[in-house]
Amino acid sequence: MFGMLALAWMGAIFWVSSGPVPPFAPDQLFDLLLKKAGHFSAYALLAALWWLALWDRVAPRTALVVAFAIAVGYAGSDELHQAFSPTRHPSIVDVGIDALGAATGLWIVTRLVRGRRET
Repeated sequence: MFGMLALAWMGAIFWVSSGPVPPFAPDQLFDLLLKKAGHFSAYALLAALWWLALWDRVAPRTALVVAFAIAVGYAGSDELHQAFSPTRHPSIVDVGIDALGAATGLWIVTRLVRGRRET
């Protein structure tokens, strides 16, 4: 189930990054912060979904590494995809933000699951 959700979320990311970037706020700095927060949270969720799909099928460390690699690899491929979209431009900074989001998402989800196991 979580694997299907992760794939659907990847599709949603692809769809959003295919279109033009609308402004989210009239203030440029606030608009930039909202967009970067969107990157961070989208990839936090993506990595968490992949970890949830894998954690009971493979060794815990393997699930972490694979979930992180999928999320960051997809972030890179999404930025490459944006290079071919006339209204977008790729950014290595965005990949870094996505990687931080993925790491944070994995940290949160592993703590939540560990807490549930201990109760």
